[in-house]
Amino acid sequence: MITRSTSILLLCLGGLWLASAANSQHDDDTNSINGRRLQRQTNLRSQINTTSSTTALADSILPQDIHSKQNSCADSICQLNENSNTCPVDCKSIQLTTPNESTGNGAASIMFYMQPMRDVEITSLNIYSASKKNDLVHIYTRVGKYHGFEESDDGWKLIYNSTVALLGRTVPTILGQFSERVSVASGSFQSMYVYTPKKLLYNVGVQDEVMFASDGVMQLFEGIGKTGKFSGTTHSPRRFKGAIRYDAIESSDATAASSSATNNPTTKPTTSPMEQTSPPTDSAVTFRRGDLTVDVNGLGIKMSTGMSVRIVARANTKVQFADGTQSATLFHSMPDGSAIFPLSTGYVYVSNSEMKKGNGGVYGLYFDHEGNVVDYKILLNGTTRNCSGGVTPWKTWISCEEYGKGQCWQVNPDPNGAFYSSPAMTMLGGVDGGNFESVACDNRNPSQPIFYLTEDHESGALRKYTPPKIDEESASFADYWNMLHVEGGATNYLVFSDANTFEWSSDIEAARRSQNTYYRNVEGIDYYDGMLYFVSKKMLLLYALDLENQTYTTTSTKGGLIGDGQFSHSPDQIVRGKGGETLYLTEDGGKTVGVYASDKDGRYAIFEAYGEMYTNDETTGLSFSSDGKRLYACFQDCGCENSDDVDFTCGCLLEFSRNDGRSFDGTTMNLKFHAANT
Repeated sequence: MITRSTSILLLCLGGLWLASAANSQHDDDTNSINGRRLQRQTNLRSQINTTSSTTALADSILPQDIHSKQNSCADSICQLNENSNTCPVDCKSIQLTTPNESTGNGAASIMFYMQPMRDVEITSLNIYSASKKNDLVHIYTRVGKYHGFEESDDGWKLIYNSTVALLGRTVPTILGQFSERVSVASGSFQSMYVYTPKKLLYNVGVQDEVMFASDGVMQLFEGIGKTGKFSGTTHSPRRFKGAIRYDAIESSDATAASSSATNNPTTKPTTSPMEQTSPPTDSAVTFRRGDLTVDVNGLGIKMSTGMSVRIVARANTKVQFADGTQSATLFHSMPDGSAIFPLSTGYVYVSNSEMKKGNGGVYGLYFDHEGNVVDYKILLNGTTRNCSGGVTPWKTWISCEEYGKGQCWQVNPDPNGAFYSSPAMTMLGGVDGGNFESVACDNRNPSQPIFYLTEDHESGALRKYTPPKIDEESASFADYWNMLHVEGGATNYLVFSDANTFEWSSDIEAARRSQNTYYRNVEGIDYYDGMLYFVSKKMLLLYALDLENQTYTTTSTKGGLIGDGQFSHSPDQIVRGKGGETLYLTEDGGKTVGVYASDKDGRYAIFEAYGEMYTNDETTGLSFSSDGKRLYACFQDCGCENSDDVDFTCGCLLEFSRNDGRSFDGTTMNLKFHAANT
C-alpha cells in the first residue's frame, strides 16, 4: 500500500509484473501516465549501442505493451514472435556496436566469445585497424569458450579469408560476409578470433570473461589480444572493438546447427567468472590494511596486502549467475546506498539506483550461502535519485530519494516475507520531502525505535523521527512495518550550540540555520552504543553525538591515514563493521576514491583507485556479508561519461575478500612490524 498520491503503471520486465510507483511529486509530475511510459521506453532504447537503423532490443527490458502489439513488423524492433524470415526489415542485419572507448595500441589478433539470448546467425564483423592499408584479414570461430585453445588453430574453423582495404583508427572497416553463417543457439557460447598483420585496435578490458557490450539479444565478453597468429605474447583482458552483424532467426533453425562451425568442439572445462574458492579460516593471517601493495592493473585500483577482488556486475549488462544463466533484467545504473540481509537461502545485497527523472529505484542481488550469485530482482522502481538509506530492526530497507521533494520508502527484500511486493512511502520525509540521504536507528527501546535521517543540502535539517509506540510482546511483523506508515509519530530537528552541545527542536528553520553553520550537506549516518555518528561532505568532518549527555565532538576526515593512500576529498557513506569497533567510510570526488577504515588505532585505506577513469567518481554501496568475510562496494560511474542526461551505463559492483578467509574486522597484520595485531 502506498500512502500518498501515486499513479500505478504496470510493467512486465522479463515476464514478471511489477508495480511502478510513479511519484506524483517528481520533477516531471506534469507528464501524463502515457507520457511517462513513452519516456521510459525511449530511455530504455537509448541503452543500445548501434550505428544501424535496425536495432534488436531485449524482451526483458521492454514494457509488455511493446511486445503485445499486433502487426508490429517494420517498427525497428525484432519482436520475439518475429525473425529474419517473417520480418526481415527488423530482424536481418542487426548490428551490435561495442562502446566507443579509448583504445590501446593494437594487437595482431583478438580472441573473445559471445552469447546470444535468442537463436541467431552471425554474418560478419566490423573492425578497426591501427593503420590504413590493404592487408589480409582472417577470422576463425569455434563452439564454446576459447579457453585452452589460444595457441593453435586446431578445432578452429576459418570463416573469413580476404585481403581488405583497412580504413584505420577512426572509420570502421566493414568486412564482407563470412564464407558461411555461424549459427548459435540461445544461451550458447561462441568464440571468435580475428587476425590481421597490421594490427587490430582494441579497448583495454577490466577482467577476462566479463560482459562488456550487449543489446539485450547479443552479449560480448572480454577476451585477450595476441602479438601473433595463435602465437606470441598474450595481453589480457582486451575488448574487441567494432561491431557484430547478425540475424535473429526462428528458434529451431540454430539448435541442430549450433556445432556446425567447428571441427572439434570444446571439451576442456571452463571456469565461470563468478566462481571463487574461499580459503580456510584457520590459515595464517595475511591481511595488512593500509599497505596498498596489490595493484589490480586491469581495474586501476590498489588494495591492501592479502586481498582479492572480483567484478560481480556492471551497469547495463545482464548479471551472470553461478549456474551459467543470466538475469532477465540489466544491472542498474548509478548504484548507491546498500545493505545486506540474511535469508534462509543465503543473503541479498540490496542496492539503490540514483538515476534521475523517475528512473531510480531499489534492486536485490541474491547470493547463496557460499557467496554465489543466484538471482537479481527489481524491488522498487518509478522513484528518483535513490541515494542511500538504512536498515530497520525488523530487517527491511529504507531507501531515500535525494531531490527537492524526495521521500523515503520501505522495502522488504525477502521474497518469502510480508510486503515483499508492496514497497511503501514512509512518514520519515514529512509532507514536503527533501534531499534525503541516510537513515540510522536507535533500537534500545524496541517498542519505539528512533530513526535519524540526514539531508544533503547546505541548509537541510537532520531529523529525529519517533514513531507511535507498539506493544512489543504481541507485535507482529506487520505492526513493525506499519510503524513507519501510520500517523502519530513526532519529528524533531538537530540544533547545535556554540558550546559543543546540541538539542532536538521542533523548529525546522532553526535546524536549517544550524546545519548551514555547523554541518552543511550531511551524508552518511550511523548509530552505535548510545552515540550517533554522521559526516559532512562540505565541512570534511566526522561528528560524534553523545545522545545521553547531548554533547558532540568532531574529527577531520581529510588525510591522516596510517600507511598508504590519501583521503583528500568528501566523506560520503559510513558503515559499521561486523565487529562493531570499526567504522568504514566511502569517498566522493577527487582522483583517488576508495574505502577507508577507522578505529581506535587510526584510519587506514582498504582499497583506493588511481585510474584516470575514476576522477570525480565516488565509492558507494559499501556493505559486508553476514559473516564479515566479503566486502561489497561500487564505483558509481566506473568510467562512464556521466552527465545531466539519463545514462544507463554508469556503475560497477566489486566484491573484496581476505585471502586468509577471515572477517575484515578480524585479526590483522600490524602495518609497521608485520606482526599479528588484534
